[in-house]
Amino acid sequence: MRSDRKKHNLYTANIAKKRVKLSVGRNRYKRWMRASYHKNKAKLTGFDVLIMPRHAIASLESFADVDASINALFDETLKKVPL
Repeated sequence: MRSDRKKHNLYTANIAKKRVKLSVGRNRYKRWMRASYHKNKAKLTGFDVLIMPRHAIASLESFADVDASINALFDETLKKVPL
């Protein structure tokens, strides 16, 4: 995440084919991550977000799991950044 005081956020997500083999699965995870990002967009004003999940992404089986994981990540990151 990069912080500055701009009005528009930049967002991108990338999942390696090595982590999730089928494109259907990769697209599903990207869709879930995008939806989770949009739920938290208000508290992330001024941040550019790049999400590149690692090994554990394949173990998340529902949107609720992905959403909880990303919420925890955003909350942890926001605590570390001085506002």
